Amino acid sequence: MSLLIHFFLCIEYSGLLIFTFWKMEILKEYQTLLTGILALAAALFSVWALWQIEDKKRKDKNRVARAMLVHSLSDICQYAKDTLEYLYNYRNADTVQRQSMSAPTIPTESIFPQLCNAIEFADPLNDVGNYLAQLVCDLQIHNSRLRDSNLEQTWRVTLEVAAVELHATAENVFDYARGKSNDCLEIKGENIHRATRTITAHALNLFPFELHFPEAQEKIMRRYPPSIPSN
Repeated sequence: MSLLIHFFLCIEYSGLLIFTFWKMEILKEYQTLLTGILALAAALFSVWALWQIEDKKRKDKNRVARAMLVHSLSDICQYAKDTLEYLYNYRNADTVQRQSMSAPTIPTESIFPQLCNAIEFADPLNDVGNYLAQLVCDLQIHNSRLRDSNLEQTWRVTLEVAAVELHATAENVFDYARGKSNDCLEIKGENIHRATRTITAHALNLFPFELHFPEAQEKIMRRYPPSIPSN
């Protein structure tokens, strides 16, 4: 019985020696390839680790930028209200009064740095950066037209509508800035119509909007027809 056991043990150890020798030969033959694979794996891990670090930094900066964005959005909404008030007073003023009136200006120091930070550190996987970049463009265009245009009926009505759109666009970002949403939804007619109520009733005491801005209301209704509730 003991001889049988010794026999099997000899076979087992012989197999291990043969297998170990075979592995060493394999390693010698593919040493360069295995070294390259290990180096590539190490490089990929380093890239992944660096990406994780940079992504965490971006998320931290994004959180701060979003928190500061609330104040910029409030200033944009106030600028839109000031614009509508200015256009309303301009329409009802005579020639002498108009000469002494000054158009509202954008508080650039409180708006643009925060918007730029929010754009820079926005999540690249959603469309928030593009949404905020478009808001910056709309602000610049509106401010330029307000200060350089002849404010007769055509341009005045266009600027009244644009002021409402600015207010609605900024208002649409508040949930994102407060951390309640990770995206900015596309502006819809309901956002615009809500803005006409908010901007006139709560800010200017010019309610309803359609009574004090009839031409602008007509243009808004054509551009943003009210949605028909489904049964």
